[in-house]
Amino acid sequence: MNVTVATLLQSQVSLDIEVDSAAIGSAIDRAYRRLSERVNVPGFRKGKAPRAVLEAAVGRSAVLEEAADIAVNDAYRQALEQTGLEPISQPEIDLQGTGLDPSQPLFFTAKFYVQPAVELGDYGAIRIEPPKTTVTDEDVDAMLTRLAESQTPWEPVEDRPAEAGDLAILNLKGMVDEETLIDQQEQEQFLNPEGTPDPTLPDLTPHILGMAVGEHKDFDLPLPEGFEPAQYAGKTMRCHAELARLERKAATILDDAFAQSVGNGEYDSIEALRTAGRASMESQQRLADAETFVEEVTRRAVDEAGVELPPPLVEEEIHRTLDNFKAEIEGRQSLTLDLYLRMAGKTMEDLHEEVRGPSEQRVKSNLVLEAIAAREGIEAPRAQVDAEVRELATHPTVKERDRGRVLTSPVVRGRIEERLKRRLALQRLLEIANPTVESADTSESDESTQQQQQVLQQAAESHADALESPTVQPTDTEEEI
Repeated sequence: MNVTVATLLQSQVSLDIEVDSAAIGSAIDRAYRRLSERVNVPGFRKGKAPRAVLEAAVGRSAVLEEAADIAVNDAYRQALEQTGLEPISQPEIDLQGTGLDPSQPLFFTAKFYVQPAVELGDYGAIRIEPPKTTVTDEDVDAMLTRLAESQTPWEPVEDRPAEAGDLAILNLKGMVDEETLIDQQEQEQFLNPEGTPDPTLPDLTPHILGMAVGEHKDFDLPLPEGFEPAQYAGKTMRCHAELARLERKAATILDDAFAQSVGNGEYDSIEALRTAGRASMESQQRLADAETFVEEVTRRAVDEAGVELPPPLVEEEIHRTLDNFKAEIEGRQSLTLDLYLRMAGKTMEDLHEEVRGPSEQRVKSNLVLEAIAAREGIEAPRAQVDAEVRELATHPTVKERDRGRVLTSPVVRGRIEERLKRRLALQRLLEIANPTVESADTSESDESTQQQQQVLQQAAESHADALESPTVQPTDTEEEI
């Protein structure tokens, strides 16, 4: 058997394979045996009909078709062993000629995708200083004000017209082309001074500002291009509005009484609440700074690497992402995916394209981390792999009958090993990007340094988890074992 290998774009490989006549003869013999086991020939038990009788029953072409399938499958497997290639997709088989001729060699081409080669950039030269954002007094005051406003009740307004920041309760009717599009009583409308946060919705605020309670007003309201239902997008809605009621937030007071109302009496003064709030904000900011650092280091390493993404890897990631999205929609929001799409005015194709970019980024990032792990000689610790396999096997979503197979499955173990190697590769990247583990500020305590390291590790683990397929769940193991 002769095999010629050609490398194509996007990590696709083409094998030109020649099968000699001896292998074809063997394939024909096996074809007769297979057909005799499957075909009922009157007067003979299965497997006992002579070749001539069997051929008369099924036709010579059926025998040759069966033989061609056998010869191609055998030759394809042998070609993979000979070349050492490991496909990540099913092959596309293209037979040359009009069919199998027992007296001639068989030529065919097999195209398939393989794991892509990654050309790593100079990731060893990446140097990034982790950000250290200061939480100011103004930041703390703004947080406390927002907290107070969230607990402050709305109160009626009767002595002035509507102003920005008010809550208008409207009786609203809107028509487009003589068709009633909106007819609602006591619709709440926050009069946002910055306009509507959703660009697909029209902004009522400019038309309501200045109205008095009980006042009626007619106005034209342009509907944005992204408005749903789409048939009304870009059109003008003729509106009639009545301001039924007007409310405003009561004044916020940051005093001890407010502090005591927060956290079930945990704080006895506004200063105690301020101190706790600052500590919480600083903790959150440290984590946010660490996440920024991790994301930037990863982005630099990925951007500097060269890799052609095979379409099957991307499509597989897209479908896993969509499966996870479907499960989340139907599990948490009591919707079906079809109903969600109708409400959002989207098609499945739209959703498919929306997740393509993030899916491609996850695939590329993981490929780069795997290549770095290989370059750095990183291996997953056996004890940690064993522990994660046991944890997975005892997960509530794994059926009792499958737990033994999870514990012994090489597929499950391989997935966990690859995931751990990627995490360790990311940690190595962070060490390279900021080799000074301890702070240069000697006034910082060892406890503070350890805290920073813990936050950085938390951010790294979170980022590594985010790069995993969103649907790698314990229940996925059933199909793999």
